[in-house]
Amino acid sequence: MPMLKGLSRPEALELLSEWEKAILGDSVYGFGLSKNIFVHAPVYRLNDDNFALKGVYDNNETLWGQTVLGCKILPPDTIESGGAAKIVVFNADYQAVKKQLSAKGLKENNDFISVHDFWSLFCFYKYKRLYSGLTQCVVLTDRCNLNCEFCGAKIPTMSNPMGHRPFEAVKDDMALLFNHVDYFEYCAFGVGEPFTYPHLARVLDLVRDRYRRQVGHFFMATNGTITPEACILDKIRECEITVNISDYSVADLPGQAEKVARLSESLSKRSIDFKVVDEPWCESYIGPNDPERAVLSDPGALMEHFRECFNPCTCFFNGLYYPCSYSYTYKATGALSGETDLDGLGFKKLRQEAGDDRLEILMSFLGYHKQGGLKACTLCRGRGTSVPVIPVPKAKQLTGSAEPDGV
Repeated sequence: MPMLKGLSRPEALELLSEWEKAILGDSVYGFGLSKNIFVHAPVYRLNDDNFALKGVYDNNETLWGQTVLGCKILPPDTIESGGAAKIVVFNADYQAVKKQLSAKGLKENNDFISVHDFWSLFCFYKYKRLYSGLTQCVVLTDRCNLNCEFCGAKIPTMSNPMGHRPFEAVKDDMALLFNHVDYFEYCAFGVGEPFTYPHLARVLDLVRDRYRRQVGHFFMATNGTITPEACILDKIRECEITVNISDYSVADLPGQAEKVARLSESLSKRSIDFKVVDEPWCESYIGPNDPERAVLSDPGALMEHFRECFNPCTCFFNGLYYPCSYSYTYKATGALSGETDLDGLGFKKLRQEAGDDRLEILMSFLGYHKQGGLKACTLCRGRGTSVPVIPVPKAKQLTGSAEPDGV
């Protein structure tokens, strides 16, 4: 769970101050020697001069006494109980280490944090730069050539669909976003079918020429029905973008398997990284008559629901930063149309010049949300929460028209 989730602003600022002192004082320990030590390191790579750990704990006793990153590997038994040390967990099995450290009286977020949160803190306080380990979605279009009843982006139920965004609007959004945030570990295009977007070639040129170095992993999701022109495929390869193809072969879509095979072959021929994704579909929206809506009307239950949920996908649209992609979805469908307190909803309007916004954005990356501003969460089942998941048919089509592009 992100370290600032559910905290009041004074509590969040106090916790940040404690970690700032530890980072600037080079008094942070590591735990575990997994590849995660550097897999999430930003593009401005770290070295012995600016990345210093006080020590590294590891459960592998054959490593004790050896040296890594200029510091000694220590047995976990030497960790002082009660949280005397600040520890960043590099180990891939975070939950197992969390249980181990908690048994020694250490508190999550106060005494130890995940590698994802650590890089955001480290880059901000050491470099004065913003790093996000979340997935940032840049909106291109809300059009799709399918008409799925249980669309995750709720495109069929949007109250005022915008269609394809003008290229200049996307260009302005990307300039504003990357002016504020120095590095995203993950970035993607959304929310509709990207291969229907008429300005995709120009956007890919923009990514290649200006922003690709500010992104660790760039990907795009497609429903697999469209094989784009060769020039688009070449630009995707130049941008080193991974294409995730949703496998809707179980749905009653004419020729779907052949379309996915055709796209896969075209990507493979150009050595473009891709994968066919087969994941179950679940309904995220909590309807007005759903008993869970009444449960979440209680402020205490709502806050617990918020704390349990972790959606790693954020969204940026028209200069507005949405810390959760679902909140963008419910705004677009009109479910939040009466809400005007954008800050209370967690929606951050970025100013042209990056200044004080940077601390606010960092806090958002780390899960901070204005208490009392969880209206969007009352509509959403969330991810990893106790609210029951509702399985739904994958790619079940509604009757009526959808975008004809590419079919």
